[in-house]
Amino acid sequence: MKIQIYLKDPDTLNDAIDEAVEKNTVDTGYGELVEGSIKEELKQEYKDLASTWFEYGEYVMLEIDTDAKTCVVLPVSREK
Repeated sequence: MKIQIYLKDPDTLNDAIDEAVEKNTVDTGYGELVEGSIKEELKQEYKDLASTWFEYGEYVMLEIDTDAKTCVVLPVSREK
């Protein structure tokens, strides 16, 4: 049997991306304005990538397969 779960959490994705960028970027020495711009571009790039699985940055669909004992994240359906 396959069970689909539709989750909504408006803050988790943005918070996770923000935290990861802040934690994993290094000081380039170009100053605060440039550093901020680089971080914002990275955050947007990662949010764009996440849109494959997160609709509107907050909805995600999981599918549990009870026979295979797996759980996968389903891509966003672009059909409307």
